[in-house]
Amino acid sequence: MTGSVLIVDIRRHRGNSNLVIELVGRNYPAANGVVPKWLVRPDQAHLLPPDRILGQADQVDGSWAGRIVDLVVQSAAKAQNGETGTPSWVLSYDMCIVSEIRKLTASGFAVTAVHIGQLHTEQRFARFGQSRPLRVVNGPGQFSLESRNVAPFGASEPSMSLEEAIKLAKEILREGGYTSPERALLQKDLRPQMIRRDRRAARHIGDPNSDTLLSDIVNAGLQEGWLKRFRKIPGKTGVELIYLTEPQTTVVSIDRIPRAETRQEAQPVPTPSLPIEVIAQAHQSESSTVSRPPKHPTRATLFEATLSKARIGAIPETRDLLLDAVEQALSAARDKALTLEQVFAQALSLAKTLAAEQAYDAERNWPVAERCIRRLMLSAEVILDCEEKPLQDRIGSSSKCVGKLASEFRKVCSAYLAEYIIRHVEGFNYDDDTYYLSLTLFRRGKQRAVAAEDLKAKADEILAYLESAGRIHMGEDRVIKISPTKSLSAVAQGKV
Repeated sequence: MTGSVLIVDIRRHRGNSNLVIELVGRNYPAANGVVPKWLVRPDQAHLLPPDRILGQADQVDGSWAGRIVDLVVQSAAKAQNGETGTPSWVLSYDMCIVSEIRKLTASGFAVTAVHIGQLHTEQRFARFGQSRPLRVVNGPGQFSLESRNVAPFGASEPSMSLEEAIKLAKEILREGGYTSPERALLQKDLRPQMIRRDRRAARHIGDPNSDTLLSDIVNAGLQEGWLKRFRKIPGKTGVELIYLTEPQTTVVSIDRIPRAETRQEAQPVPTPSLPIEVIAQAHQSESSTVSRPPKHPTRATLFEATLSKARIGAIPETRDLLLDAVEQALSAARDKALTLEQVFAQALSLAKTLAAEQAYDAERNWPVAERCIRRLMLSAEVILDCEEKPLQDRIGSSSKCVGKLASEFRKVCSAYLAEYIIRHVEGFNYDDDTYYLSLTLFRRGKQRAVAAEDLKAKADEILAYLESAGRIHMGEDRVIKISPTKSLSAVAQGKV
């Protein structure tokens, strides 16, 4: 038994959890008798041996930050009692945990905290064989930069990118006429057809992205709405059928285009009554509308528009980063009182830093996103003042002192968004709309597409939380309706 621990928290991993387990294994192999202990969600537990699981918890459970700190302190005590002592490590997506461990490092404990997003960033550079400045440990909490060239996976035959694979899959489905339930393609037959056209679509040993290429294509198609999937035999796996839902291009004969009438003498162009900037903007909008293919609205589109109109919507990744940043800003303040304006000013800066560390560049307007998340948190009543009373979204709130965040504030925020959608969108059907709700709250990008079943399960968990809080109920017609009785933040804190 050593005085060291290696704790890996992957509860917030999105997508195939095997990939992050392999990634950690490559970067932190068991050494000196220290075996990684994993903190996982219940749906990830089957991926690891039971004796290596430290615990199971929901991704929004904040109680584990204190427990992990205690484990690190206990390991340091064992080292002081004469046991072999090597630096401990804590890897997590949760900035609250990372921040708490870095406080221990600053206090002299032999422990280093690493955000797992950093490992993903380094892997992306390694895949393309680029020189990447890696953070190399000189001692507990001490880092220096060192460049190295890493050979790309599958260097003898490069793998296909997801964008190229999606384009090829669409061509195969379109040219094969797989565009309706009556004529659909077996999902397992898609990769062989892709390999016939491009050998890069084959699986490559050592490249996990090529291993999950087919499922990534299907998940992206289901999320973006251009692909449909169903089972030939209900309840049986391996018989999934897929088909393309994009409209086919209609070819119009030139003879069918009506000829223009004889042009009259040109009339002078009247002076515009609107400012030229407005006219130019309208012209640009019209041109872009004509040149782009029509979008296919779904219920998720309606849900997103509903949240945007209320100014509480944001890209899911952006929302997670800002929530983490708010929590970290309050944690760093310790006993220093901060106003709401100061908290969110620091959170905005922190969120941008976290986004850069994770190579996240989808957010184009951080100031607007910050205002939306601030309004969301105030509306959900998860920001408490120094007297532990919820701050309200009203005049004077910006200058109010912030004491702490409500327990399970992330879950409460997701629940508030779900309840707002149910309240303002007519006829929210449990069977039909739960998946579209998940796309709105938890959708992930093409590079890390999440299985449709996992997305729906996460949304169902939020609906169950709302039902247990007495906020919603489902009728015999399977339509979910609002039944407001209690404050969500009060329920989360156990006050009602």
